[in-house]
Amino acid sequence: MTTKTAASIKPHPDFRMAHPGELLAEDIATSRQNKTALAQRLGITRKMLYDILDGTSAVTANMALKLEAGVGSSAEFWLGLQMQHDLWKARKAAAVAPVKPARAKKRAA
Repeated sequence: MTTKTAASIKPHPDFRMAHPGELLAEDIATSRQNKTALAQRLGITRKMLYDILDGTSAVTANMALKLEAGVGSSAEFWLGLQMQHDLWKARKAAAVAPVKPARAKKRAA
C-alpha cells in the first residue's frame, strides 16, 4: 500500500496554487504584525519581504529557513508551497506533450 502525502498529490490544473507570499500576507494581516518589524526580525529588507508578499520573488531555501525561525512554520512547509506554486505555473504555461515511459532494456544472457 502506498501512502500519499500532500506534496505527492497532483492538483487539478484549474485549481490555482497560491504563492507562499499570499499565505504569509494573510498570516501577517491576521496577527496584525508590522511588516517592517517582521523584515527586521527575519534579517531582510522591507523590499525583499514585499517582493515575497506580492509574489514577485520566490521563497528560496535560505528564505524558508528565515521564515521557519521568524514565523514558526517549517522550512519544508514554505518550500513545499513554493514548489507547488512553481509546478502549477509551469503546467499552465507549457503544453507538455505526453512522454512515453522508457522500456527496460533486456540483458543479454
